[in-house]
Amino acid sequence: MEDETGTASVLVHNENHSLFEDAERVVKDEVLGVVGTRKGSLIMASQLINPGTPRIDEKEMDFSMVFLSDTHIGSSTFQGDAFNRFIKWINGEFGDEKQQEIASNVRYLIVAGDIVDGIGVYPHQDKELIIKDIYKQYEEAARLFGEIDDVQIIITPGNHDAGRLAEPQPAIPEEYAGDLYKLKNVKFASNPCMVGLDGINVLIYHGRSFDDFAMTIKGMSHQNTDIIMKELLEKRHLAPIYGERTPLASEVEDHMVIEEVPDVLHTGHVHINSYKKYKGIHLVNSGTFQSQTEFQKIYNIMPTVAQVPVLNQGTMKILKFN
Repeated sequence: MEDETGTASVLVHNENHSLFEDAERVVKDEVLGVVGTRKGSLIMASQLINPGTPRIDEKEMDFSMVFLSDTHIGSSTFQGDAFNRFIKWINGEFGDEKQQEIASNVRYLIVAGDIVDGIGVYPHQDKELIIKDIYKQYEEAARLFGEIDDVQIIITPGNHDAGRLAEPQPAIPEEYAGDLYKLKNVKFASNPCMVGLDGINVLIYHGRSFDDFAMTIKGMSHQNTDIIMKELLEKRHLAPIYGERTPLASEVEDHMVIEEVPDVLHTGHVHINSYKKYKGIHLVNSGTFQSQTEFQKIYNIMPTVAQVPVLNQGTMKILKFN
C-alpha cells in the first residue's frame, strides 16, 4: 500500500477466514484503510476498511422509470420485433391490463449505453451487421425512439457507441446522432453521470469495468453483476482497477468516484438482467435487445433478451417482450 507519506507492506493471515475473504476482494488502485499491528517492516492486518456506503432511506415514488441498455441497433442479432412490442407497451398500446397500468405511470426511460452496435468495435464485426454505416445506425435508433410518446428519455454512451472510448465518456456527439438530438423528449448525458429525476437520484454507468472485476476477483462473474455493483458502492469508485480492459482517461478530476450515494445505480454492458436492493439502493442491470452473439457463444454467456426492468412506484418489475 502507498499514500503521500510512503509505502507499507500489509499481511493478511489466512487463519482469519473472514478477513482473508475481504482481502480477496481487494483490487489494484482502490482506496483502502487498514487496522493492524506493525511487525518489523510488515503491518499485520486485523481489519480492512472500504470507504463504504451508508444505508439510505427509501424515497417514495408516485411514478415509474424504465431501464434499458444494449439495444445494439444495426446488429443482425438486434431483436426488432421485440423492441417494437416494447415501444407499443410504453405507449400504452400493448400488454394486459396490469402491464398497461404500469405503462401509464412511466415518466422516464433511461438508456445506459450501446444504443447502436457501432462499426469496427471488434474484428470482422461487419459480418454481423445489417446496417454498416454508423450514421444510419443512429438514424434507425432515432426512428425507433422517436415513436415513444410522452416519456422523457435519457441516453448515455457505451463502448459500442460513437465518440471517445476512454471513460469517463462524454455524451454521444451530435455529429453522429443528429436525428436523435432532434427528438424533443431525449436528453443526452455522459458515462457515468448522476441525474435527478423528480427527487430520485440515478447513477448511470454503462459497466465496462465489470469485465475487470469478473476476471480479477474470485466469485464474481458477468452473471452476478449485482454483487459487483455492491462492491463498487463499497469501494465508492466505478472503475478502480487501472490498466486492464477498461480504458480510463487521464483527467484532472476523477469522475469515476462515487461522491454522492444514489437512490438507484443503473448499469448495462453484460446483457444479463440483475436486481438487488442494497442498503436502500436499487441496483439495476438491464439486459439487452440483442440475441446471443458469436462472442457470447464462445464464453457460454446467455443474455436476457427483451426483458425490461421497470421500477414501478418503488417496486421492481420485469416485463418480457420476447
